[in-house]
Amino acid sequence: MNIIKSAEKCKQDFELDYNATAEQREKANEEIRFAVVAGGQWEGYLADEYENRAKLEVDMCSEHLWRTYADWTDNRMGVNYSPDDDATTDEDAELLDGLLRRDMRRRSGQDSIDTAVMEAIAGGYGAVILNTEYVDEDDPNNLHQNIAISEAPNAYSMVVFDSGARRKDKSDARRCTVLTPYTKEVFEETWPDANLSTLKPVDQGQSRGRGQFSWHTNQIVYVGTRYEIEKKRTLVATYYSVRDAEMVHLHGKEEIEQEEPMLLASGYVKTRERYIKQRQVIKTVFTGDEILEKPARIAGKYIPVIPFYGYRGFVDGVEYFHGVIRKRMDSQRLLNMSISLAAEGAAHSHEGKPIFTPEQVSGLKGAWAENMHQSAYALADPVYNEDGTIQHLGPVGQIPGSTLAPAAASLIQMTSEFIRMGTGGSPQDIADPNASGKAINAIIKRVDKNTQPIFDNIRGSLKHLGNVYQSMAAEVYGGKENFGRIVQLVNNKDATTPVKLLTPRPEGSSVKYLNNAAEGSFEAIVDVSKEYSTQREEGVEALKDVLTVMPPEHPLFNDTLGEVIQLLPHQGLGALQKKIRKQQLAEGAEPESEEEEKIVEQLSQVQGQKSPNDLLMEAAAMEQQTQAAMNEQKIEGMKYENLKKLEESKKVQVETALLQVELKKETANGQANTLAAR
Repeated sequence: MNIIKSAEKCKQDFELDYNATAEQREKANEEIRFAVVAGGQWEGYLADEYENRAKLEVDMCSEHLWRTYADWTDNRMGVNYSPDDDATTDEDAELLDGLLRRDMRRRSGQDSIDTAVMEAIAGGYGAVILNTEYVDEDDPNNLHQNIAISEAPNAYSMVVFDSGARRKDKSDARRCTVLTPYTKEVFEETWPDANLSTLKPVDQGQSRGRGQFSWHTNQIVYVGTRYEIEKKRTLVATYYSVRDAEMVHLHGKEEIEQEEPMLLASGYVKTRERYIKQRQVIKTVFTGDEILEKPARIAGKYIPVIPFYGYRGFVDGVEYFHGVIRKRMDSQRLLNMSISLAAEGAAHSHEGKPIFTPEQVSGLKGAWAENMHQSAYALADPVYNEDGTIQHLGPVGQIPGSTLAPAAASLIQMTSEFIRMGTGGSPQDIADPNASGKAINAIIKRVDKNTQPIFDNIRGSLKHLGNVYQSMAAEVYGGKENFGRIVQLVNNKDATTPVKLLTPRPEGSSVKYLNNAAEGSFEAIVDVSKEYSTQREEGVEALKDVLTVMPPEHPLFNDTLGEVIQLLPHQGLGALQKKIRKQQLAEGAEPESEEEEKIVEQLSQVQGQKSPNDLLMEAAAMEQQTQAAMNEQKIEGMKYENLKKLEESKKVQVETALLQVELKKETANGQANTLAAR
């Protein structure tokens, strides 16, 4: 496949892809404006019909949008890597996990994903872009790069994939163009050699017809970044060492000519040689009829643009997508129209008026001209017959006041109920005090199932993001320029650990490089990953429940209590938490930061260079001894209590005997005194 270098060809491909889904892009923009922009629910065909009239918005749809987005923020999904073959270790997967978390935190990658998810929920389509950037743009000798996860706002109109792609993650797309709008001044500063005279300016408000795209308006210049897949036919040679039981692959004739003599001299045997189709990504920057940056290969083997869909499907070979609002826009418009008409009627309403004959109000016109609401009563003369009898009392007729038509009232009720059934309504609408718990749960589950396809699509997009990141990381963090590079990995508790990439370790006659992101086969797994603060709170509650059923003499009671204290917020507990953590490290806990590694080294030095495993065994032995001592103390305590009770019993017996002796003496003395008196 040849690299396309013609700006005209790039433009033609872009317009072909753009026009294939132009209608969906326009509707996505309308849907987002409907939910987010004030007055957006009256845009379109209703704007002219209701000009200079009451246009109220009784919004019952956008709440469903924000509630669905809140479900995402409460239960964000994250990417974790798992070894996909026997040669890949858990340590290799942890390295890739740590690099991804590092890049997510370093450039607010989670915010970019949140933006894409929000646009997917609101309009049906969002996207993120993975780029590479130099660590130090000003240092020409520093070749180290990082991966940046960037947002693509307004992706529904700015990110255009190959119209022939069918998979929802677009992994089968041949090309993708990302539009970036620039002001004329910024464009000229960025590309001073570009010639805007080849572009015909179009007024900002002029609509774009199908089959053409306005690259240059009076104020904005659009620049397209084209990513294209190229499949290059490459020669691959395979070598095997019987002594080391290791297989090596060399790609390309140039690499084979350079590395083959050294491998053969080391005892490797060439086993096979064949051609493969190697994927690579070509990036081109263009605008209108001009190439701004020549085609160049970038890291990875996938297009680094990840689409996020809301609801998606194919009809008659055409892709359709929408968010949570679009199917309820007509109902919302109808509700707004009905309530606006009712408001207009209320603003111009009048009360019913009685009809009298002239003689009935003769002399009472002044009283009726006043505000009758403030009068305690109203007067009117009767109508008399010719013979003087009363013909009629009260008004002879009535002019009815303004009332809301029954059809309009029914329409408001039916429309409100329809929207509420589809969106779930507000929490107070769901939690009917007269409904049973099962009924409420059924309503909540029904609403959750409505949005479940969206989260399934998000899961698929994040899995593809993990695959794209892994293919880029193999080059960005696994290239030769990264020998000895130190990066800060981030674990699942947001703690950082320094790691040296591509650390050599001799193995027989060959050298194996540790922390090599270019080696290994991985599977990207997407799971719900809550914020660490939320995980910590849930962990505290779970451990507290465990402590309630665990007796204090249990060997794990103190460890569990220490873990609870570790997970508590730091206010006033810093010293205690440090002491407990130091004790855990002394007992063999894995260090989670550079500072803890230093603590482990100090403990090893103090305790005769003992390893954490030795410390763990000693701690277990000490724990057994402590438990045995406690048992002995219990036994001795029981013996002591028994002896004490025996002694007290004997003491009581002795005291009783002494009392009896004293009584006998007193009796004898009394008798003797009696005889002496006689």
